[in-house]
Amino acid sequence: RGEQPELRRATAEHLELFAREGLRTLCIAQRELAEEEYQLWNKEHDIAASSVQDRDEKLEKISDAIERELTLLGGTAIEDRLQDGVPDAIALLASAGIKLWVLTGDKVETAINIGFSCNLLSTEMDLIVFKVDEDKPERAGAELDRLLATFSKTGSDEELKAAKKNHEPPAPTHALVIEGDSLKHVLDDALRQKFLLLCKECKSVLCCRVSPSQKAAVVQMVKNGLDVITLSIGDGANDVAMIQEAHVGVGIAGEEGRQAVMSSDYAIGQFRFLTRLVLVHGRWSYRRLAETIANFFYKNIVWTFALFWYQIYNNFDCSYLFDYTYILLYNLAFTSLPVILMGILDQDVDDKVSLAVPQLYRRGIERKEWTQIKFWTYMIDGLYQSLICFFMTYLVFSPATFVSESGQNVNDGKRMGVYVANATIVVVNVYILLNTYRWDWLMVLITAISVLLIWFWTGVYTAFTAGFTFYEAAPQVYAQLSFWALTLLTIVICLLPRFAVKAFQKIYYPRDVDIIREQIRQGKFDYLKNVDVETLPPPLKATSTSSSDLSKPINRANGNGPNAIANGSAHGRYDDSRPIYPPSVTTTHNNPRSHDGSDGTDCTQRPSLDLQRPRRLSLERPARVSLDRPRPSFDRMRQSAERVRPSFEASNDFTSAAMLTRFESSHSQNPIPPTVTGMESKRRQDISDDLR
Repeated sequence: RGEQPELRRATAEHLELFAREGLRTLCIAQRELAEEEYQLWNKEHDIAASSVQDRDEKLEKISDAIERELTLLGGTAIEDRLQDGVPDAIALLASAGIKLWVLTGDKVETAINIGFSCNLLSTEMDLIVFKVDEDKPERAGAELDRLLATFSKTGSDEELKAAKKNHEPPAPTHALVIEGDSLKHVLDDALRQKFLLLCKECKSVLCCRVSPSQKAAVVQMVKNGLDVITLSIGDGANDVAMIQEAHVGVGIAGEEGRQAVMSSDYAIGQFRFLTRLVLVHGRWSYRRLAETIANFFYKNIVWTFALFWYQIYNNFDCSYLFDYTYILLYNLAFTSLPVILMGILDQDVDDKVSLAVPQLYRRGIERKEWTQIKFWTYMIDGLYQSLICFFMTYLVFSPATFVSESGQNVNDGKRMGVYVANATIVVVNVYILLNTYRWDWLMVLITAISVLLIWFWTGVYTAFTAGFTFYEAAPQVYAQLSFWALTLLTIVICLLPRFAVKAFQKIYYPRDVDIIREQIRQGKFDYLKNVDVETLPPPLKATSTSSSDLSKPINRANGNGPNAIANGSAHGRYDDSRPIYPPSVTTTHNNPRSHDGSDGTDCTQRPSLDLQRPRRLSLERPARVSLDRPRPSFDRMRQSAERVRPSFEASNDFTSAAMLTRFESSHSQNPIPPTVTGMESKRRQDISDDLR
């Protein structure tokens, strides 16, 4: 303390300026160690690294011991550009009702800048910067109480129980920003519940300057504190603890190595692929599993209880109503394939519609596809159908006996089993087909084969004497008119309640997916057939396609809609050959140009910072460039700071905000209108030549 004051002050100002520009900053310092001191520290480090218990805490402690009394050398900043499609992906996930948290090691200013550029924050939100001095931890509780009071909350257990049941996304009015030092205080057991309830009320949460262990602690707090499913996604080794702590871990394979991928449940190449993983395959998988499990239990209830009702009239002697081959083949061949195909291939809507209407995902967040009511409804349905399948046959044979043309009776147990088994298998397969959304040729073919297989097997197996008492059962039973009349009547009575309920529900109480499917039949989503969702957003383009664009019809005449990029509405490659948008345009959720000079999905259109500041190859033009064509991000930064956080500029939370505003005002002019002609266009072209 007290050493290098000028260098420390200048470096702090530069780092904050770089952070406000969205750059990744790093301080460089050194310390000379004696050989004996290093050897002693190295032994302690090896012991901590090989520890089985509390390894991370011990490593952090031993690292902190040597990172003392450093001599500051300076600071660096690099441009860590966003991947393609990150802003659109975040906006799409948010519109699906998913609560987004950002856990990063960046500075507060850098995280806020990135939050605006990737659609996580908007100018309509009130930024809550939670900051407590490290030497005053007692203020954390008072600050939490003050912030909770703005939402009419106190942090009680009753409020936590209500928060667990409420899965509605919060209103996009507030966003929380907290640093690692303050996060350490609020993660204490005494304040954790209040902090969790405060985060529950905010649309977005940004945790800055956090360590890997703090990332895992935040995920654990959300996972255990709220009745939700958590997903963590990261691309570096510092994200491994967070990925392993969440219910679902996703690793991004990229420049940061393979540690995150090796520790994750799913691996993707870019962040934008997360939308398809979650909104398409995740939603499909959840709905398929919910239907498959319910239908699988249902079909076994029907078959098992049909055998059970027979035992009532047989003194429960464990004899079978069906031939034993029926029992073996029921789950193996007669009813297995339709329910398997339902669990693998069923789709309520296709992938393009799932991305165009992300609100369909909210039904999964609210857990409405798999409920206790749904399960027991299927069980009651199976019990009812088993009663019909058995007692319809029992009532037929109760008052009379049926004799074939040869004079042989068909009222013995095995042949009665043919009556019951054939009707049951047809009912089960058609019932599964009724619960399937996608009736393609494969599903219909497999269902038809499963139904016909019972007739084929009965005819082939009973044609040989190996069937013993079951010999010639097929020609004897299938020749009876009572069999076909009873089978048809049983199928209608069994399926009529389910068909009537589904028809009533879809007509008078349609769900979201029912309305969307009807709109698909009306052709309102036909424009998506010409959109390739795999290539959105396109690389090296200034305009990106978001969910709001996907839900609009294509207007090829004026270049609007998803295909507007191909029709020539994209801007040029560099900032100097493109118009500057006013802040009212650049600060919206679907902003084509973000606060760090990026284009949403394409990040910065300038290859590097060196191109933005021309090299001094000659003594001409450099001063004129900075005056006539200032960096566009300075203007946008100043406008956004004035509109978004005036109260923070007046406080001490951002110490150099006033200085930054004065610095920008001395080098800034009014925003350049989108249409530039005459000398201004010529001057811009001259500057572009210098940049190249």
